[in-house]
Amino acid sequence: MKASSLILHIPDLTWKLMAVILLRRKNYLVMIENAARGAQNCLFRNTYALLEGQEYDITKDGTLSSGRFVSAILYLNKLIEDLHVTVEGTEKDMLNSGWYETKNLKEGTVLVWESLSGTNGGLRTHIGFYLGNDRAVSNNFKTGIPVEHHATFGATQGGAPTRGISKIYWHPVLSQQ
Repeated sequence: MKASSLILHIPDLTWKLMAVILLRRKNYLVMIENAARGAQNCLFRNTYALLEGQEYDITKDGTLSSGRFVSAILYLNKLIEDLHVTVEGTEKDMLNSGWYETKNLKEGTVLVWESLSGTNGGLRTHIGFYLGNDRAVSNNFKTGIPVEHHATFGATQGGAPTRGISKIYWHPVLSQQ
């Protein structure tokens, strides 16, 4: 990882110019965890666009914000090229940016869950992050904000996942510190 030069104030020392190496993986993981900590983290809730000259909230007050949430975290950590609103756009950018599908769940993997029927009859795809220990973070369609939850949203009485994981993605840079 490339070092940056920053002027830092270190308590009990003078201001000095130092080489700083940001811990990319650690910063990525803490950003994911922190996204679900606030009771009202509405940062990803609304995304406005002009459609045929009319302004619309295309993420419907957070109902459709999982792609926006994940792409924002990935984009801020320079793991994709641009921001996206849809899961499909996020996945396409991920694959073009060095992400690959894996079978291994590990802290920081991106999860895509099985599609479910939406209220308009279409399928709803959902995306989020794996934290480890069967925990994940994704944007909750009911509250419109990122929340921590079980990696498969729990299990049925028969023990099957409530919502199965259809894809798991990993980026090689996350294997480095």
